[in-house]
Amino acid sequence: MQPLRATRPWCYHARVSEPPFQAENFRRQDEGDDRVFYSVPRLVTHIDEGAIGAIRGLYAEVVPPDGAVLDLMSSWKSHLPPERRYKRVVGLGLNETELRENDQLDSWVVHDVNREPSLPFQDAEFDAALLAVSVQYLLHPIEIFRDVRRVLKTGGPFVVTYSNRLFPQKAIAMWGACDMAERAKLVGAYFEYSDGWSGMVAQDRSPKQDTPSDPLFAVWAYAALRDGAQAS
Repeated sequence: MQPLRATRPWCYHARVSEPPFQAENFRRQDEGDDRVFYSVPRLVTHIDEGAIGAIRGLYAEVVPPDGAVLDLMSSWKSHLPPERRYKRVVGLGLNETELRENDQLDSWVVHDVNREPSLPFQDAEFDAALLAVSVQYLLHPIEIFRDVRRVLKTGGPFVVTYSNRLFPQKAIAMWGACDMAERAKLVGAYFEYSDGWSGMVAQDRSPKQDTPSDPLFAVWAYAALRDGAQAS
């Protein structure tokens, strides 16, 4: 099966009024129902221990201690640093078995964000949101990023990480057209066009060690205070 091709509409000199994406950018090799694809539990880690350690280190730096955390597109591992304690960790994913096996979750909900981008949570319910190595599968990233902002308290981080491992048949064409650095720009565009974010950071968090490891890149931003709103 040949990889899908897409243009790079995020390479612009100035922001335009509407997101510069086309329907073809979100085509996938497998357009079948995601709920069917993910119906079989995959109790394996999708990145190696070096990259997992890099995610844990980033979360230790960015995720507020003792806060309520939302783990989006969650699985049987959340990669939160085990030495930290949080007020509450909620997982949202597609496979019930995987979510039940995740011992870092206090609760979980089965929800397909590609079918329904609106999240089943209250406004300002969480202190942080995480999206680990799954952003490449989003069909409605602007809507989802916008709703993540809704469920975050002002100042809460939304941390997006990605590597070079994925299910190619489920990744959007636009992701496959990017190299690793361009993917950071793409995720940055998702933040920019969904509005309500400040202090965006993009970093190469790949492990610095002698043993080869999967790369790990991160883009995160903080829920900004909306015009006329009171800080939460």
